[in-house]
Amino acid sequence: YQMHPQIQVSGIAKGMAPKARLATYKVCSMSGCYDFDILSAFDTAVEDGNEGPGELAITNLSPWVTTVGAGTLDRDFPANIILGNGKIVRGVSLYSGKALGSDLVPLIYAGDISVGN
Repeated sequence: YQMHPQIQVSGIAKGMAPKARLATYKVCSMSGCYDFDILSAFDTAVEDGNEGPGELAITNLSPWVTTVGAGTLDRDFPANIILGNGKIVRGVSLYSGKALGSDLVPLIYAGDISVGN
């Protein structure tokens, strides 16, 4: 879903959860939508207390780790990772297009990365 960056929406939203608090975060600018800005919005949402309706009330595993509301996908796209030692790790992806290339890229443990933006 894409929206023109200069469009503003106003009005009243009604529906299934009349007491729900909706939070929106602008992550795109006239020059595009960048991963850094999207991840910063995630951090801001967490700081704002966006935790879902209760502790572990909604739990999803990869690839839906950022789901706050109910979500699903009705298909799998096989995706294998070939490690430098030749070992193949089988998995699935949300990406269904052509392979993105065969260049080796570093695999980094998330615990080794600093939490600063």
